[in-house]
Amino acid sequence: MQNSNASNLMSYICPTSLRRYALGLAAGLVTLLPAQLQAQTTPGEEAGLIDRIVAVVGDSAIFLSQVEEELQLQLAQASIPVNPDSLRVQMRAVLDQLINMQLILQEAALDSTLVPPEGDIEAQLADAVARVQAGFPSIQEFQNALTADGMTLTSYRATLRRRLREQQIQQLFLQRRLAETAAVAVTEAEMREYFAANEARLEQRPELLSLQQLVLRPSASDAAWAARKQLADSLVTELRAGGDFEALAIEFSEDPGSGAQGGELPWFRRGDMLKTFEEAAFRLADLQVSEPVRTEVGWHIIRVDRRRPGELKARHILLIPESTAGDVVHTTQLGDSIAQMIRDGETVANLRTRYGDEEQSGAFTVSRDQVNTELPQGYAQALAAVVNGQVVGPFQSNLSGRPVTVVVRVDNVRPAGQLTFEDVQEQIRQQLQSQKRMERLWQSLRADTYVDIRF
Repeated sequence: MQNSNASNLMSYICPTSLRRYALGLAAGLVTLLPAQLQAQTTPGEEAGLIDRIVAVVGDSAIFLSQVEEELQLQLAQASIPVNPDSLRVQMRAVLDQLINMQLILQEAALDSTLVPPEGDIEAQLADAVARVQAGFPSIQEFQNALTADGMTLTSYRATLRRRLREQQIQQLFLQRRLAETAAVAVTEAEMREYFAANEARLEQRPELLSLQQLVLRPSASDAAWAARKQLADSLVTELRAGGDFEALAIEFSEDPGSGAQGGELPWFRRGDMLKTFEEAAFRLADLQVSEPVRTEVGWHIIRVDRRRPGELKARHILLIPESTAGDVVHTTQLGDSIAQMIRDGETVANLRTRYGDEEQSGAFTVSRDQVNTELPQGYAQALAAVVNGQVVGPFQSNLSGRPVTVVVRVDNVRPAGQLTFEDVQEQIRQQLQSQKRMERLWQSLRADTYVDIRF
């Protein structure tokens, strides 16, 4: 089982270096402009001024109206009130963002390989327009708002499409350039300063449970394995005679994830799948149907559809030997013995190697809420009131669509409380490293491009 404590605890305090596009909110479509921006002259600008250039970046100009529009979108998106005393500071920060993004777009224009998939843009565009339209009582009122702003649905879609395309180009550019940027050092003093500045915005740490589990699958009889092997052999014969792999997978495969999709699996590398499965898959030629391959799960019939360096795209038909009620009882009795061995001092790691399902057994940390809402059946009740060092189980659950018996050792129960520096130290380190690398990139781009700020 994967470590379920993978959520980024710092996601809500990490500032973004990229422009936050309000995909559904074009300026003027909905009145979002804060009163301070609507009613007063921008600080430092003469009354009655319609627009002016506030920065030149290479061969492009940035206008005051663009800065005001972007600030409007960011304030509305974040629901942050405008502070008249700091309005000009906020606008200067937005201007810096626009300059950085213009630097990226100009640099990215020199690389013909930075082309975002049009299908992705169109899908995001359709979703954005639908979300904005849903915010109006009727389609007519949505169209009236567009008309009042001097726009048509076609021009509105064109504006959003351009923004989405720019955003994706920027993301592609940053992914490539930041991967090429040398690592930067972050000191503990810098991390503690960052933590102190953001500590008040941190949420409470939830109760966390550090667990080790051993998962036992009921062992089907030799006769059950032989019966499924016989079916697998007959399906291989049919497939090699021209049978439709997808149709047979839909009809026969017992993989709850891929069966309904004609046996289609996601791209995978070595180490992603069960060892026996992937060894057989990587030996196959394209579109070759394998002999039945036995793993701890069942019999697999594999076909490789595509390949690229180090990766395969394949389909499989999984046939799982049926376990009887007697097999389940035997597995539960084994779980009782294993639980007692752990209480007597045996390590879960050693017992997992001898008895457990290697794919599902292991150590992980979860919050109490995840136990109650995300883990499979049986876990919430079994872990309802546990303490450090307690051995829980065996109890029955269901993993990957199959019944299992589970034994859990509770290594630590950490009560809910305020997040500490140690809790988020690694996330802060990564955030500051990212910021420094971004700053280094901006400096490099500005050094190579003419930038004139007039604000």
